[in-house]
Amino acid sequence: MSPVQNFEQHSRHLVEPDLPIQARLQMVMEVRDSLEIAHTAEYLNFLKCYFRAFSTILLQITKPQFVDNPEHKLRNIVVEILNRLPHSEVLRPFVQDLLKVAMQVLTTDNEENGLICIRIIFDLLRNFRPTLENEVQPFLDFVCKIYQNFKLTVSHFFDNMAMTGEDVKPMETSLSDQGLSSTTATGSQLNPSTRSFKIVTESPLVVMFLFQLYSRLVQANIPQLLPLMVAAISVPGPERVPPHLKTHFIELKGAQVKELLISLKHVLGTDFRRGLFPLIDTLLEERVLVGTGRACFETLRPLAYSLLAEIVHHVRQDLSLSQLQGLRGKAPRVNYVVMFVLSYNKLTRLPAQLSELQVEPIYEKGVDQQSTDEARILLGRILDAFVGKFSTFKRTIPQVISDQFKVLYFV
Repeated sequence: MSPVQNFEQHSRHLVEPDLPIQARLQMVMEVRDSLEIAHTAEYLNFLKCYFRAFSTILLQITKPQFVDNPEHKLRNIVVEILNRLPHSEVLRPFVQDLLKVAMQVLTTDNEENGLICIRIIFDLLRNFRPTLENEVQPFLDFVCKIYQNFKLTVSHFFDNMAMTGEDVKPMETSLSDQGLSSTTATGSQLNPSTRSFKIVTESPLVVMFLFQLYSRLVQANIPQLLPLMVAAISVPGPERVPPHLKTHFIELKGAQVKELLISLKHVLGTDFRRGLFPLIDTLLEERVLVGTGRACFETLRPLAYSLLAEIVHHVRQDLSLSQLQGLRGKAPRVNYVVMFVLSYNKLTRLPAQLSELQVEPIYEKGVDQQSTDEARILLGRILDAFVGKFSTFKRTIPQVISDQFKVLYFV
């Protein structure tokens, strides 16, 4: 597919009212294939020509789709282009409008486009945070809404589908709320973003990050949000899962486990954290902390060990040598998680954080010769594990850099 030569002419043609959907789809694919221009001096001209066109397509020309059809593909490619825009100073004049477009799509579209918009919102709030505090509350309100609807979402998937033996069409509910299109095109069904376990799974980490950035929002939102998260965790789900519901059930439990870990991290910021201290021995059991499945390794370990590090921070002076030794066993294992969390700067410090939290308490446990010898051995093992972490970096960083380069330039 040939790259776009004249941005201004191409962008005007892209939003012509009578342009057929297939022609419009072809044109946005041409823009996507020309997106490397965003990494050159022409980036500003690109934004001036196409940002308004993309906004018009998403907000006026097309409507959210809940079946996989050409109109959905068009919206999906436009959202993906917006997600891949470099977050340099050139983008700053467009940030407010981009955030509003992403929020509109997130709250009204299907889960596929909603997941991309969560990434857009997260990256914008992270990279342009001094000027976007007023835009955070709408996202938090949306998160509260999906938690309020969580029990109904579970009922929708498992009660209705268990009776019919097939997926219930998302268009059958919440028509006015979702602003659904009346299209009759056939295709695989797409869940609304407000009724998606995947959206629920991704939202808590963004919320936690926003609370860290904008601490004044914590007091206003935690009293409402935390009970909703706890209620969502408490929804039992079906006792028996038919084969055709297995995927939905896995998504449900994945969302609930992540909510539980995030809720516990929020609790650590309150006086209720003392209730977690007697559970430290239980949390030191890896099967309790992260489970045993392969999916747990990739999705839950970074968050779980981050939670463990924060709990240990509060109780480190009260831990026994045996507990500290059990915790020492966790630090080397965190090394193998590094490859999965290199994109999150805070989490890449977990091995050092866990080790650092142990050093002073271990040193102070040497009250007699036997405990001093045990403490010395334990400190040596921590140092060995910490040094060993760098061998993990040596193996994984070149591959991560290569993968990021490929994504950046769409190779």
